[in-house]
Formats: sequence, C-alpha cells, structure tokens
Amino acid sequence: SRQLYKANRMRLCVFGIEDLDSLQGAIVQSFSLPESLMVPQLSFAGSGMPIAAEGLPRLVRVRPIKSQHTLLMYWQLPNQLANYLSKPECYVSSLLGDEGHGSVLSVLKDRGLATELTAGAGGDNFSHSTNSMIFSLEIDLTEHGLCEWPITVGLVFQYLKILRAYGDDLPQWPFEERQRIAQMSFRFQQEKDPCDLVQDLSCRMLPMYECRPEHLLVGPWRYDDFRLDLIKTILDGLSVRSCFMMLVSSSYGQTCVPVTEESGSSDDGSDIGNEGAEGEVDCQSASHMECDENGSTEASGAKRARTEEAGQVIPSQLDPFFNVATAGTPQIEPRFGTEFWETVLDAELLQRWESAEPDKGLHVPEPNIFIPTDFSLLPGEGAGPLGACEFRRQALYEGFPVLAEHQILPPIRCEEMSPGNLWHLVCAQRFAQPRSHVSLKLTSPYYAFDPRNASKEVLCQLYGCCLNDSLNETLYP
Repeated sequence: SRQLYKANRMRLCVFGIEDLDSLQGAIVQSFSLPESLMVPQLSFAGSGMPIAAEGLPRLVRVRPIKSQHTLLMYWQLPNQLANYLSKPECYVSSLLGDEGHGSVLSVLKDRGLATELTAGAGGDNFSHSTNSMIFSLEIDLTEHGLCEWPITVGLVFQYLKILRAYGDDLPQWPFEERQRIAQMSFRFQQEKDPCDLVQDLSCRMLPMYECRPEHLLVGPWRYDDFRLDLIKTILDGLSVRSCFMMLVSSSYGQTCVPVTEESGSSDDGSDIGNEGAEGEVDCQSASHMECDENGSTEASGAKRARTEEAGQVIPSQLDPFFNVATAGTPQIEPRFGTEFWETVLDAELLQRWESAEPDKGLHVPEPNIFIPTDFSLLPGEGAGPLGACEFRRQALYEGFPVLAEHQILPPIRCEEMSPGNLWHLVCAQRFAQPRSHVSLKLTSPYYAFDPRNASKEVLCQLYGCCLNDSLNETLYP
C-alpha cells in the first residue's frame, strides 16, 4: 500500500467560509509537493478484464448469513468513465431496470418468480475502473422463482435480445427522458451536506474519471450526446457466454449458522432459523466459547468442516438443479469466510437461453407522461406575495422571541366529495420550488384499533402492500 498511496495521486477539495484567495493560499502552502515526490498516476487500462474469457460463463451458488433468495448477474464491459457526457450504461440500465408494463420485472411478478429487480453499473469505485466496468443485475426471487431460476435468467436474455433487435433504430426518447430529469434535478436540487459535497468532488477529480474541470460540478447531470454506437457495444457485451451468475439462497444452508433438523425447515417449506445479526451473534459467541475453553482459536474453515462431518442437516431444497447433500464440501472464500459451490453450466441450457424467442409479454416501455416541462409557479389562493399567513404565534414566556408569521398557510378545502374531502396545502410560493405531493388517506370502518384482534391490523397492512404493488406499473415512471 505504501507503493500505491502517494500524495500526488490524491485529490483535495476544501469547503470554507473564507474567500477563494484565502482558501487557495492556505491550500498551496500546506499541500504543495516538490517534483522529487511526484510519481506516475495509476492505470490498469492494460491489465485486461478481471476474469479471463475462458472462465465464463460461470455459475456460483452461495450460502448467505440471512434468509434470502437472490439471483445476481454480472458482465465485465469496456470502461465507460470517459463517456460521462453520454452515459450509455444509464440508457441500458433504465430499460433493464424498468418496472412498468412489459418490463422484465413485470413479467416475473405476473408469474410469481420475483419481487424486486435492480440493474446498472453503480456510481462507486467498485463498478468502474480504468480497465473495465461491471454491469450488474440483481433479482430478489420468490421460492417459486428459485425453483425456476433458469426461466428467470432466460427472460433477462430475451429482453436483451429485443433491445439488440432494434439495431440502429434504438429509440432515443429514453435518453431524452433521462436528460430532462437530470436537468430538472440539477436545477432544483437541495443544498448538499458539505462533507458529502467535498467527498464527491474529490473522487470526481481523480484521473481515472477523466472529468474535465469545467464539468466537475455538473458532470453527473450532463446528458449531452446520444451515442448509439456505445449503447450497442454494451448490449452486445451483455451476452449469455460472458455472464457471471450467482445464486445466493438460504436453501443451501446459512454460513456460520448451524442448522438443525428442528430449526432447518418448517412444515410449509419456508426457511426457519437465525437471521441477520442474530446469526452473526450466535456464530461469534460460539467462537469465543471455543477459544475460552481450548485456549486457542481455530480456523473458520476447520470449524465448518467439522460441522459438516458432524452431520449438519440442510434445509429443504428449493433449487431442483442442485443437491447440497451430494455436492460435497463447499469452497470457502478466505477473507470473509463465505461458503460457495462452483457449477459448470450445461451447454444445452446455454443454447436454450441464446436461441429462445422473446416472451410476448416483454416490450420496451412507453414514454413517460409524468415528466414535467412547465416549471412556472401557480399563484397561491388567498396568499400574499410569498404565500404568508397573517396568523401570529403567542409567546409562552414573556420576552421570548416568536415567529412573526406561519411559514406555511393552513390547508384550504377545495372540494367536498361524497364521501371524503379534497384539501390543498399552498406552499409553492413560500419555497419557490415546483414540487407536488399527493397524499391519499382512506378510512375504513372495518379497521379499529383492537389489542385483542391484531389480525385486522395485519390485513390492513397487507392490503396497503398489495395496493402499492398494483399501482407500481403505472406510477413507477
């Protein structure tokens, strides 16, 4: 690390109340370096991709700590840091990660295979480097989805086939939508925490990001050019033969959490056992007890191997293509102790993914009708020039300062509905922000707080979740 972390490879950003000349003088005096300490900047551009081509495609099954069923798909693609003014990876991620009608997630939900999906390259240093970019897709599977995980993977590649079939006719409007949203976000963004601001700017100044000085403050919000050539390159790279897949499922067991016959599975097949932090605490406690009794520590791999030899019972299997009992002892990642199995993907399965015709339910989303174009503020009813209310607060204590007026007008009843009321809170003029928020409150005579009947509260919460999920395809854009 001493050979890598050098002063001239670092970047500094200072936030202060002093004038620019004073800040610059203090920085130059404190952080200037002599030429003798200058070293070349790091670059891994000539190092090739992280995984050799012959190591792909690849499937790894992982034992997690908590109860979950997740499918992860990764592709290593050419570095896109220099293309920050066009952001071709964002175009692809906006289509793959869409949740509207015709999206991958919509079809998966209709079939009961998944509940959540995210896609993209991320904005951190773990997804971008000078030699490559890691594009990822993460899907939260249901138990049925884990049983049918090849179908889930196939739907992803079918959607990618639809996008590649456009060729040079890929629609430009998804890029223009992101462009308008970014412009709106930059124009009306809230004041950022100074610590977060200087951290972001310091990272953005690193040579690997190739961000020009005039773009340091606006780079993340710039969508200048629709680069069809770069988008097609990324789509071509998201292939079956170049994919690294991980199935993370507690049906394979849970790392560091001993599974017993009694706690391994329930009658309905659902996983039962210690989850999250509880599992970690149990594991750590057992480790400390062993150390106290024996007077020495034992390698985590040896302890797990001993647990396997003792006849650990594995939870009920949900993955019909993998049997933990016959798969042998899992490999152990040396740094974090994660247990995993490498699997060779069947050539027939790969061919089926490549040749499958796209599902009829998959299609590119329709244009977003909710993106605003007019940001003028409407005059507030009954409000003064700043939407001020003449109501004055009363001082609780003599001589104690009070606000001169309400910061926000009281809500106005706009219309009486049968049943119900419509209210409007006039605050646009006060904050000079073109924002809107709609809040709908439903009151049901069925529900009333009853400590003796908690099922009503649970049913109401479930109804709310179902309502949100049913509206997601319409309101997601």
